Amino acid sequence: MRIWPSLGEEAKRRLAQHHATMIVCSDLEEVAEWAKHLKSEFPSAESHTDVAGFVYWLTNPEEKRLALVVWNGVPSSTPEPYIYGHEIAHIVDGDPKKRRLSAEREWLDLWQQQKNDIASMFMSKTRRKRILENATEAFATLLAVAWTEPRYLQARRERVLEYFRRHGLLLASPSTPRTRGDPAR
Repeated sequence: MRIWPSLGEEAKRRLAQHHATMIVCSDLEEVAEWAKHLKSEFPSAESHTDVAGFVYWLTNPEEKRLALVVWNGVPSSTPEPYIYGHEIAHIVDGDPKKRRLSAEREWLDLWQQQKNDIASMFMSKTRRKRILENATEAFATLLAVAWTEPRYLQARRERVLEYFRRHGLLLASPSTPRTRGDPAR
């Protein structure tokens, strides 16, 4: 609920297209066990390893797609709204069986031009690596930061914010930050 006011109308519309559920785990080992279990039950889905949370897309018996968010619920140095925002951004980005926003030429061009600069703003080596190697992770990371700490990007990544605004994923004039801490960990 803390990030809902920051979501643009298109982001809200895209979220409303999907059913989603969240599994909150007690630690990273449980997150890994869920990843392993889901991969064994649904082998054609994307795999997720060595992450604190992920979105797993499933098809229910009525052939509707479900976004299953698995998340390490233990407090960490990363602000909680950012973690939720990152996983919600993956849902807004879209179902991997359909066309994702992060796979569109406009985002890919922006990501290619900005990825080194974008990655440099993060302290975590793992996060920097994912941003440098994966346009989808960069999309989710930056959209979550835009929702939770918009001023963090305003002076540093205005082209990224403008892309999100133009596509209705972010309000036209973001509000002041609502979380404590630096999302760039």
